[in-house]
Amino acid sequence: MSTANQKSNQPTTSNKISGRRCWEIMQTSLFAGKFRIIFSRDAFRIESLGNRYVVVSKAPDWKVSAYNPLSKTLYESEVRSFKGDLASGTAALGGYLENLPLLVAPKKPTRYLSENAFKLHVENPSPLHVEKKSPTKNFNSVFFNSGDIMSADYWTWNLPDVPATLPIVVNKIYKLPVGREFPLKLLTLNTENETHLELDTGMIRQIPLEPAIFNVPPNLRIVKTDIEIANDRRRQNSVKNLINNWDDWGKIVDTGKP
Repeated sequence: MSTANQKSNQPTTSNKISGRRCWEIMQTSLFAGKFRIIFSRDAFRIESLGNRYVVVSKAPDWKVSAYNPLSKTLYESEVRSFKGDLASGTAALGGYLENLPLLVAPKKPTRYLSENAFKLHVENPSPLHVEKKSPTKNFNSVFFNSGDIMSADYWTWNLPDVPATLPIVVNKIYKLPVGREFPLKLLTLNTENETHLELDTGMIRQIPLEPAIFNVPPNLRIVKTDIEIANDRRRQNSVKNLINNWDDWGKIVDTGKP
């Protein structure tokens, strides 16, 4: 989605956050960990509960700012150039789900945590049978075992107040298909008849709006990549190794070496 389209779909009257309440949700991604997400129509905040970083964006320009309040670092980009790599390598297992045709599946209205939602079911037309992961590998290894996904069930939020840029950023962080759908739950089945809860939402509620939480703290050091926001130097090298080998389905990649 272009920056121009993002602006046309969002309130552009001022930098003030409108309304008195906003949404708060808690999500757990198998790939990226636990997140607290707060949003109104005019702004959003994505807070990683395990990896110390925060991502914020707001109208009118919807620039993405990712920062770490402990290391006092800041990475900024346009939505279209934000890669979401800051979450890579933060979980023991990761899924390569971006290419699954989830967003073209028929939507069926349903309810999820008492909210209006859609459920989508997709069948992978050509699942790959890959070698079973080795039990001798330690936790410093990541096994890409997602080319063998046979089917997936996907729940998305049918909420008109979700900012158009929020699903784009969230899906990039979770490594899900990038589109207009805001994900609530994703359950996959592979060729070994194993089910994996790739993403789940544990809480959805409305809370009082505090516009200050969408602000970027002052006096932060600018960094060149979003990987630097979430990780120390050792982890950065590991994550770069992970990303470089991302397309090798079924390959065990050692990410424990500096």
